[in-house]
Amino acid sequence: MSLERVDTGTSCRAEVAVGEMASLVGIPRIDQEGVAEPALRGLAGLREREHIPAPVRREVFDRDGGCCTFVGDDGHVCGSRFAVQIHHRVAWAHGGSNAADNLTLHCGPHNRLVATREGLGRRPRRSSPAGPRDRVT
Repeated sequence: MSLERVDTGTSCRAEVAVGEMASLVGIPRIDQEGVAEPALRGLAGLREREHIPAPVRREVFDRDGGCCTFVGDDGHVCGSRFAVQIHHRVAWAHGGSNAADNLTLHCGPHNRLVATREGLGRRPRRSSPAGPRDRVT
């Protein structure tokens, strides 16, 4: 198995036996030679995030009528058709699949609300330290 170091220092690529590349993101530690052996031990157990195939997306859109299916605390269904997004009922991070029966449609605000409730909300943006262009004179 050969390794290639990536500039970010937070990920690396490993060439697996069949010649395909597998990405490992968020490796906690890379030793001085740039080798991340502890992370590679679990390579076979990683799930690869894949896009949702078009036929599955169409099935979800047809089934849900192109509307947000979020149900509020009062039992009201949102029903918005504006910029709906595919939502995982069981989050991908929690082991959910990309099968149609695990997918539904949510509008952006409701998709983010559910993600936040599940502890999967967006991370705060990183701010870079003030550089020469950012100095106030």
